[in-house]
Amino acid sequence: AELPSTDRSLSPYFDVRGDSLDAASLPLKSTRADVKISGVVANVRVTQTYENTGDSTLEAVYVFPASTRAAVFGMKMTIGDRTIVAEIHATAEARAKYEAAKKAGKSATLLEQKRPNVFQMNVANLMPGDVIKVEMDYVELLLPTDGWYRFVYPAVVGPRYTGEVDEASTRGEEGRSHVFSFWSAQPYLPPSANAPYGWDANVAIDAGMPLGDVVSTSHAVTTEFADNRETATVKLKPAADNAKKDLVLTYKLTATGVASGLVLYDPALDGGSADDEKFFLAMMQPPERVEPALTPKREYIFILDVSGSMRGFPLEAAGETLRGLLRGMDETDRFNVMFFSGASQVLFPESAPVTSDTIAKAEAMLAQTRGSGGTNLQAALSQALAMPTPDDYSRTFVVVTDGFVAVEDAVFLTIRENIWRANLFAFGIGMSVNRHLIEGMARAGLGEPFIVSGKEDARAEAKRFETYLKAPVLTDVRIKYRRFDAYDQLPKRQPDVFASRPVVMIGKYNNASGILRLKGDNGTESYERELDVANYQARAGGNRALKYLWARRKVEALEDLLVLKRSDERAAEIKEIGLRYGLMTSQTSFVAVDSKVRNAAGSTQTVRQPVPLPVGVGSTAVTQQRGGFGLKKLAAGNVQRLSRPLKPRQPKAGKGAEDAAPSKDADRTIQVEVLTVVARAPIDHKRLRSSVYRLQADLAACVNDHAGPGGPKPGTFSIELVFSKDGTITSARLLNEAIGARAAECMLALLKKVTVTRDMPTTGTANIQLKVSL
Repeated sequence: AELPSTDRSLSPYFDVRGDSLDAASLPLKSTRADVKISGVVANVRVTQTYENTGDSTLEAVYVFPASTRAAVFGMKMTIGDRTIVAEIHATAEARAKYEAAKKAGKSATLLEQKRPNVFQMNVANLMPGDVIKVEMDYVELLLPTDGWYRFVYPAVVGPRYTGEVDEASTRGEEGRSHVFSFWSAQPYLPPSANAPYGWDANVAIDAGMPLGDVVSTSHAVTTEFADNRETATVKLKPAADNAKKDLVLTYKLTATGVASGLVLYDPALDGGSADDEKFFLAMMQPPERVEPALTPKREYIFILDVSGSMRGFPLEAAGETLRGLLRGMDETDRFNVMFFSGASQVLFPESAPVTSDTIAKAEAMLAQTRGSGGTNLQAALSQALAMPTPDDYSRTFVVVTDGFVAVEDAVFLTIRENIWRANLFAFGIGMSVNRHLIEGMARAGLGEPFIVSGKEDARAEAKRFETYLKAPVLTDVRIKYRRFDAYDQLPKRQPDVFASRPVVMIGKYNNASGILRLKGDNGTESYERELDVANYQARAGGNRALKYLWARRKVEALEDLLVLKRSDERAAEIKEIGLRYGLMTSQTSFVAVDSKVRNAAGSTQTVRQPVPLPVGVGSTAVTQQRGGFGLKKLAAGNVQRLSRPLKPRQPKAGKGAEDAAPSKDADRTIQVEVLTVVARAPIDHKRLRSSVYRLQADLAACVNDHAGPGGPKPGTFSIELVFSKDGTITSARLLNEAIGARAAECMLALLKKVTVTRDMPTTGTANIQLKVSL
């Protein structure tokens, strides 16, 4: 299969084959996860087996997911009776070592992180008849929510819409768009096809106390308990579609109040040196939820994904979720609904009161939705931020999507830069959700992530969301230390606790004595809980996973800062942590190289391993679509467009007009859409954004009237504005020439008329991202 011809992105594409699959072009034979859960830590070994049954030497490329919290700390490659342990290197250095080995004819493997939860495995010089086994080790932390522990082992990376990728470059994130496009262009099998490789998982749970229910909400499993029910073994039952959906395993303990405690790791008790770093993990159970006496007035903006990947089951589940959310609102609340795909539409010009009539209109609009087009989430968030909001209302965004996009960093940045204007809750829809996006949006928006894999989940999660918003469990959360010498603690600031789950702190320490104290406000009074460190020192020798969990959390914090501002120093710090702790990061990779030259001829055929589409995702997720907003025909007046297209103006009647040849673009619609407005100054952000959005039609007229002979080029571009201290724009600069010089001059003249009235102590700049479409 070949990539589709497009100047916008390298979207995923179908790998269409005949009745018989060519085994030589499907080198991945099987992938299996062996999981050992001890207490709150899951140790996972992923084994991938590659086999070349053809006549050509192959390089296999396979993109696969892992947990968003995975701390990957090891990899090894086995060829016959030889095992090569991988080494950790800076990403560029690891890639160079791999390419050199491939060129030299040596078997080699390279493991790279494309997202915190998406990895790419390359296996070079897979000779005819070879069987190569690659093992990857990671750990992750499991925390109970409402008493339930949940382990998720992702099965397949859902297709990523890359139409917004170019925007990352305009934000100064050089080089990232290349990475996004590279792995996003992977082959997918048709929706009806199952995985051409084996996929399996075995989970062993050692809870240390009796287990209650152990349930898989995704797969058919068999579960065997020990006599005391403190351990259990879970195995998948064979099923053709096992590899098309994430494995979700939940379990509960029969005892209560076991979530609080302290885990220590002292390397001196594990064969290490007394000078090595010591790590701790504190988990402290919050109080019971208390209903507040007074609930503030709230405004909800529901941002619903109706793109091609949402067609069918995901959109049905999303609709059920939204209905539950609407019906759970109070009569003092206000709401609006935005439907987005390649473009965005809203139900009301501004948020409306919660009445039976307004809810009926929202449900009628829901009933007419279908999935098509791309997933312009970044643009939808920016447009939602520009919508007017009533005074004295607390604004909450609720994003409902499968997250199949490739602009996570840009989305996180938009949320973080506007956290003072709205908090955000994210609902992930589907069997293989982009959890990195869903969890990252919630973390950036100081909200909670929710995962909906079916209609029953939709109703339950909507109810859980309603409960969370009524009253946080704990606010103003602080962890204090008395005589406990702790340092490098993460997170730096504890967020409000919405769910009934432990407050977690991970860090390093020097002495195993003293007190940890949790303090906060539970709605009616201050809350306090203590842990005595000395009680946990005796078991500090076997918890080596803590150093990897701390390093993973530290990298996550640095990546969050890197989203806010690109920094060579932060990138270097991420690399240093990866190298120091032997951890996979965006700046470090694992590479294993065999010493033997096995392919002296040097000829290699590269094969990108096709993978199945997730359950419920149809062909519209990977086919290129133009336009096609995801709504059927709507009643006039029900929907407000957020951008206004203009038809090209025809020549005025006059001399020579009747002889003029009709333009080949006479029926073309030129549209200019404001994607984002990001200010780098202490100005009135709301006034700036609303002023720029009001100019969309005039900006489109500039392009329409002044485009050069070849017409405007569709695409995304940026304009930089410079403000004086009095809030006026002193200069405007186009950062590329995609639309022609005269059109640019017209647009810049319009933007210079925008005035921001707030006085500023210094000058400042703003960056506006625009999209021209035909």
